Amino acid sequence: MMPLIKYEFIKMRGRKSFIVILILLLLSQFFLFSVSLNQKIPLSAYQKFHQTLLSLPNEKRYEFTKKEYEKYQSFMILEQLTQLRQNEQKNASIIEELLQENPNVENYQQEYISNHQPQYTSSLEQDAQFLEMMFDEMTQLKTYFQYIKDIQQQAQQLSGISIFQSHQNQNEIERSAKDFQKLTHVEVTYDIQYPLEMVFSFDFTSLFLVIIVLSLSYYLIMEERENGLMNLLKLSQNGYMKVIIAKFIVMFLITSIICFLVYAGKLGYMAWNCGLGDLSRSIQSMAHYRQCPLQMNVKQWIGLMIGFKILVLSLLGIIMMNLCLVLKNRILSWISILVFFVVEVFSYLMIHPLSSLYLLKYINMISFLQTDIYLKTYRYISVFGLPTTLYHLHIFIIIAGLIFGSISCICIYVCKRDFSLRNAHFVFKHCLHLSSLCSFEFYKMIKIQKVGFLIILSLFLQYYQYHHVSVYMDSESSIYQSYMQYLQGPLTDDKIKWIEQQQDYFDSLHQQIEKIENNINLTSQKKQSLKENISMKLIGENVFNDVKEQYEWIQKHPQAEFVYERPYEEYFLSSSWSLAPSLMLMIFLSLSLYQVINIEYENHVNEVSQITINGNHRILELKIIGCVIIIGIGMSIFYGTPLIFLHSVYGFSSLGASVISIPTFRSLPSVLTLGHLFLIDGLIKFIICMSLTSFLLMISVKARHTMTTLFISLCLFVIPLFLIYNQIDCFKDISFYPMLNCIQYCIENPILLIVQIMISIIVMILSLKKVFQQYFHVL
Repeated sequence: MMPLIKYEFIKMRGRKSFIVILILLLLSQFFLFSVSLNQKIPLSAYQKFHQTLLSLPNEKRYEFTKKEYEKYQSFMILEQLTQLRQNEQKNASIIEELLQENPNVENYQQEYISNHQPQYTSSLEQDAQFLEMMFDEMTQLKTYFQYIKDIQQQAQQLSGISIFQSHQNQNEIERSAKDFQKLTHVEVTYDIQYPLEMVFSFDFTSLFLVIIVLSLSYYLIMEERENGLMNLLKLSQNGYMKVIIAKFIVMFLITSIICFLVYAGKLGYMAWNCGLGDLSRSIQSMAHYRQCPLQMNVKQWIGLMIGFKILVLSLLGIIMMNLCLVLKNRILSWISILVFFVVEVFSYLMIHPLSSLYLLKYINMISFLQTDIYLKTYRYISVFGLPTTLYHLHIFIIIAGLIFGSISCICIYVCKRDFSLRNAHFVFKHCLHLSSLCSFEFYKMIKIQKVGFLIILSLFLQYYQYHHVSVYMDSESSIYQSYMQYLQGPLTDDKIKWIEQQQDYFDSLHQQIEKIENNINLTSQKKQSLKENISMKLIGENVFNDVKEQYEWIQKHPQAEFVYERPYEEYFLSSSWSLAPSLMLMIFLSLSLYQVINIEYENHVNEVSQITINGNHRILELKIIGCVIIIGIGMSIFYGTPLIFLHSVYGFSSLGASVISIPTFRSLPSVLTLGHLFLIDGLIKFIICMSLTSFLLMISVKARHTMTTLFISLCLFVIPLFLIYNQIDCFKDISFYPMLNCIQYCIENPILLIVQIMISIIVMILSLKKVFQQYFHVL
């Protein structure tokens, strides 16, 4: 067995693509972790506060935090009062209100004058915010034993209520009270929890570990199977049971090592920058874990979290190994695991905890991966009539899944049936009737490379997404839309007359209000009633003022027209209508085009095709034409759908109007029309898509390996947009995002956009040149 395990380790060490994936993901994870830490409150603040707490006895730490919190809150109010008193006569009421709400603030006046410099951060406001967070945590720790006492009292009260008299409810109440009764003698230590909480609550870590484990399981199974080595191994003496068990062991060991290194690195980073606190304190000394009924210290909790994460990732690895053994090829394996995660995410997000289907929410891979959350929440649930706690259920399901998943994998592996299906045979079998080279290449893309399936899936997702989208418009927005729909187009005499009539109408209403105010014969109640009736008619006045501003602008710039600007601003300037479609488009292109060239290298078809008459540049030209068509289809799906939706809601009118008709576009040249903006937007997006596709094809001819190409394309094309989508904005200017949101950058930063367009065109030309040079080089 040991030689087999050693051999599997040597094979994985020789997988350069896997090593590259591993290193890039680990580096990306640590980078994103450091970026995601609370930038408003520096880590040094936690370190200073922790060092101060260590110098105090445990019983004095709460009082110290309370005094610091009150002092800096008073400093903030005193600073506000100092600014208000610069114009005391005008701000007298506000000053009086502040003093009434904070009667003790004057007690800190002398201390504020002598020294009110920030102690933990760079500003007084940040200090107050930081100490408020610390005081909230310390207060939860202070009231912990009262919290336990309240649970016991509530259990006694509930047990006496008739609706809770059933045997199951009584057991749940008694079990909850009993679980927390054991914690009455737990020692609570006042210390910081932020560093440890951030280490285990950072979701990107779980995401990257999932990708690593799925890639690891894929390489352990699918590479041998597609190369035909699996059937050869089965002919050897130890080629059945021992081989698959060795693969299990290697997968588990590599997963454990990676998981341990990731969390050890994060713990070391946080310990160096802000400290971890006393690791021997009870887990209940972390305020957010007051519901945890387990008796353990923080050090044991860290071990439990890492160990549980390893088990969950190992279960996921076994699921992936089963899929690789059962399904026909790599594409179906990855699509199946993606569908599995989509179903799991949907179940986790959409099922309510009190729903009859609540077990699907908790017996769920997403729930398993969030190890920090299920320990924070105590829930006693019934599984098919058997009462248990949530964390016991998780442990049982994961261990059972590991056992049955392993047995299933072994049974499939040792089965005499050959589940594999060679890609070359698959192509040959289904394509004999295609005589045209062009039709053959397009058939490979649509059918064999599953682009047709991706197109259908994309159409379904877009339809489902926008079918359930609703746009809210308040009364003023509706009035403004009706005004602009009536006025849209060039300025005419009729429109001038209508605007003057509206202005006279609103002026007359103001005159009526003024007359009511000056009428001494009316009571105050009657005046108020009449003014309210007239005010209802003035609702559209603010909107009319916006219309009037456009009218005055058009008078000064005759080439401008009345245009309802909201649909244009939403489509061109709002990230909610551009970022998500761009992200989906990059995923679509990466999954559609990553094996356009690699499928021939891996099946050695290129060695046959290059000796044929049309097997030279003609094949490559057809592949590039196919890529262009797929880009066009993808752009039509992901950019056309929101365009159609916005048109159905608002309507894109006056496409021939000058861009300066819309206030936000007035910095653009007036010779451009709104229709030109759509053409420019589509052209620049096509350039960046074509540039990225060319680069992807160059990666293909360099790597000549499908999974390496897919991973690199996802890292370069998808992950930057995914991070921007999750509001990590540092990637905006250094990624290709400006070209996908080009109209906004035409207004805000045109130089950056021009530079990126030039770089994209250069990259496209050089990449295509490299592709034509190396496409037929034999390895």
